[in-house]
Amino acid sequence: MKPVEATETVSVKESSKSNRVRTGSADQSDVLFSDIAYSDIENKDTADHIAQAQNLLRSIRNIHPGDNYEEIDVTYEKAMSRRLLDENVVLRRDAETSGKFPVKSLLGDLEPFLIDIANLPDKTTPTELRAIKDRVQKTEIVAALQSY
Repeated sequence: MKPVEATETVSVKESSKSNRVRTGSADQSDVLFSDIAYSDIENKDTADHIAQAQNLLRSIRNIHPGDNYEEIDVTYEKAMSRRLLDENVVLRRDAETSGKFPVKSLLGDLEPFLIDIANLPDKTTPTELRAIKDRVQKTEIVAALQSY
């Protein structure tokens, strides 16, 4: 969802129904399926997170070191992985508390990759990068993420 900036004009359409906020467990006959609405937002957040993680792992997988074995700059991938790792922890816990165990398992499988990428030095060696690339290939984590 795009945040509204101070310079933008936002119009609100008035309806004939009351716009008052209701608190407590009062009658909410005008609110249908509020639990589903929250669930849809959680599912979209999880799907966006998984798509971003999938793109990160593909980016790591597609880095090809030169023939001279120089260090490889992974500063961007490292920063992205740290952000995704923070999100992953929250989403995994939410999935566990709401009983979405397949999602919890998938996010749990993803987490070690995010940790390893986040802990790489800014300029990593081809050997360190190859170890992560080999694990990505061997575990087929990208295919698992894609199936979500």
